[in-house]
Amino acid sequence: MLFSGTLRQNIDIAKEFTNEQIWEVMESVSLHEKIESKEGGLDMVITEDGRNLSAGEKQLICIARAILKVKR
Repeated sequence: MLFSGTLRQNIDIAKEFTNEQIWEVMESVSLHEKIESKEGGLDMVITEDGRNLSAGEKQLICIARAILKVKR
């Protein structure tokens, strides 16, 4: 599930991780290049329910969030 806000807020809800850690996880789910090419990068705005993303991108973002939770 994604909510309105930035990509960073959707991945790192508790603001526990550095940019480097987030980018590392984005690389591990094959989203680094895709997100880096979008306006704002990690600070790109995600619309309600991630409507401005493909279904695959939404799934990969949720996987990235789960990976970060495990790294805590």
